[in-house]
Amino acid sequence: MNAVSGGGALGRGAAAGSGATGGRAARTGNAAGAGNLAKAPTRVNISGTAGPASAVQAISSGAARRVLPPRAWVITVSDGCAAGRREDRSGPVVAEMLAAAGFAIAGREFLPDERDRLARRLRELAASADLVVTTGGTGLGPRDVTPEATQDVCDRMAPGLAERMRQAGAAATPMAWLSRGVCGVCGACLILNLPGSPRGAAQSLQAVIGLLPHAVALLRGQTEHA
Repeated sequence: MNAVSGGGALGRGAAAGSGATGGRAARTGNAAGAGNLAKAPTRVNISGTAGPASAVQAISSGAARRVLPPRAWVITVSDGCAAGRREDRSGPVVAEMLAAAGFAIAGREFLPDERDRLARRLRELAASADLVVTTGGTGLGPRDVTPEATQDVCDRMAPGLAERMRQAGAAATPMAWLSRGVCGVCGACLILNLPGSPRGAAQSLQAVIGLLPHAVALLRGQTEHA
């Protein structure tokens, strides 16, 4: 009996010890799990909820692009500026206006009035930008080839934007009707040709800048209408 009673007591003691050990192990395991969870990197996904980094990595580049500020490049097309003989006064004005309208300025650069070179660069930038704005090379001069280079790379033209810009410029000077600037779409990027003068570039851009966010949204595939 004593042996049995002792065995029962031992059994109860072992059970109690086991329960205590199990409880400590469970608490230790839970604490370790909580520590690991706290260390796991989190990111904010497209829907705005927290999730593991792998969830963000799974987002397609197209979806990520839709939530980023639109990227814009500004190209001053001028032999003189490209050679360092002339100060670029139009490019900074255009970049400042675009930045004020919510565009992220990816960069500015100068290119000479060379059709093939300009077309090649437009195509390169259009692969990652939402908007490329050129200033210069839109007149009737023998080396004014910006419209031709733009047409070389565009899949579709947007004549309404060019017409609106010329009309706005003509309100200040009839010489605006001599501008041959065009606007079009290369892939998912909008390309605008502005005149080379600071005043002409600013007037032309101001005439269409309110339309650009919606144009970019459409090119990003956001075609739902309210």
